[in-house]
Amino acid sequence: MLALEVSEQTGTAAVSASFFAQLAELGVCVALDDFGTGFASLESLGGWPIDELKLDMSLIRPIATNPSFRMIVRNTIDLAHQLGVKVVAEGVESEAVRSELQALGCDLAQGFLFGGLCPPIYLRTGWLSTNNLRCDEAGPDTGHRGDGSVWRQ
Repeated sequence: MLALEVSEQTGTAAVSASFFAQLAELGVCVALDDFGTGFASLESLGGWPIDELKLDMSLIRPIATNPSFRMIVRNTIDLAHQLGVKVVAEGVESEAVRSELQALGCDLAQGFLFGGLCPPIYLRTGWLSTNNLRCDEAGPDTGHRGDGSVWRQ
């Protein structure tokens, strides 16, 4: 599946509602990125036809220790689900945060807890499919750091 991540700044500057509609017709997933940083707002969540809401790591990292952040994340997940939008948590680096997100009903997570980014060579050569692996299972020996892995299936 092809996914397009947009921030509120990108969307308001360069992307129209008709463009989002065309993407939906093509089956492209649209994700609102950086939610919680000031670059994505409730207006964007309610006004754009998005499939995923990506909660910024600045909201996610404190949820295991800060009740206020946990409440904000819980209510954001509930709101997104009521709008029919999946929620992706960015920057998950600990089992405690992963466990909190799961309890809150978060749909997906990405972060170093699951692994780093895949080198492009893995995608070009088909190495992952040949070895029946996902990027998050490719291991730490990839030499790349990033924040792009999702839950293991």
